[in-house]
Parts: sequence; C-alpha cells; structure tokens
Amino acid sequence: MSLPDVGFRPDTPTALTIIDCAVWPYTVQAGTTQAKFKVDAHSAILKELQPMSIAIGDTIQVTASKGTDGSVAFAVEMIARHRPEPNTEEHAQWKYDGIVLMMRRCIASAIINCKANNLEPTSELVGPMATSMFIQCCKSFDVNYLIGDPDDLPF
Repeated sequence: MSLPDVGFRPDTPTALTIIDCAVWPYTVQAGTTQAKFKVDAHSAILKELQPMSIAIGDTIQVTASKGTDGSVAFAVEMIARHRPEPNTEEHAQWKYDGIVLMMRRCIASAIINCKANNLEPTSELVGPMATSMFIQCCKSFDVNYLIGDPDDLPF
C-alpha cells in the first residue's frame, strides 16, 4: 500500500508526528492520517530536520510560506520529543541512554576544563572530574530530560 504525499497550506502550521525516519522520505502522521514527504519538493524540510536528531514518535511543526516569486520556504520546529510510557522496557532503555549521554557530556566537559587550565587531560584527572560532575548532575537534574542533543535540554 502506497502512502499519500504530505501537502501543506500556505502560512498554516501543521503538527506532524514522526512514524518512520530511517530513510528519506520520512513517514509522518497528522491526526489519524499517515503520509510521506515528497522526495524533492520537501528536501528543505530534511535539511532543517537533520540537526534536530529526530526519532520515531517526535512531533514537529512545519509551516510553508510562499514567496512573491512563487518559491516555497519551510519553517520547521520541534514541538515534543517522544517519551515512552513509564515502567516499560522501552522506558528503561530510554533512561539508560540518557544516563550514558550525560556521562559522555561530563567526560567532554572534564577534558575541556583540563585543557582550559593548561593541564594534560589524563585518566587520573578526567575520571574523577567527570564522575563528580555526573553525580552532581544526577542530583540536580531529572534524568528524563537528558535524552537527545544538549540544545534540547531545558536549562
């Protein structure tokens, strides 16, 4: 069964939930209707989505604007990240991924701090620094918000 192509009304924001983002054109859902992006006509949307690190279940908003010369410009923004139901295997994996990403951020920050202070970033320095940063982060932040890119964090 072939899915219909997504269509946009000019200057009308459209909320779309990502159903499949493995291969372009992505499959999205608006309400109960599933559709896919047009390969060439919506390539500008793909360019805007790439830095967002979208995943299945995320909701985006797309607004198409028609220029005076007839060209179409798309504005894309992330509305909501997918959050699995609590106490499920998917939620446990999701939370684990968030913890791993936060530890990686702490290691990177420890290395940057060492270099900023003209210290050689050795495992004897980076390990304890990253661990103490990680512990303080876990005390201060809700791990559920640590999923995704650092730009998505709520602080």
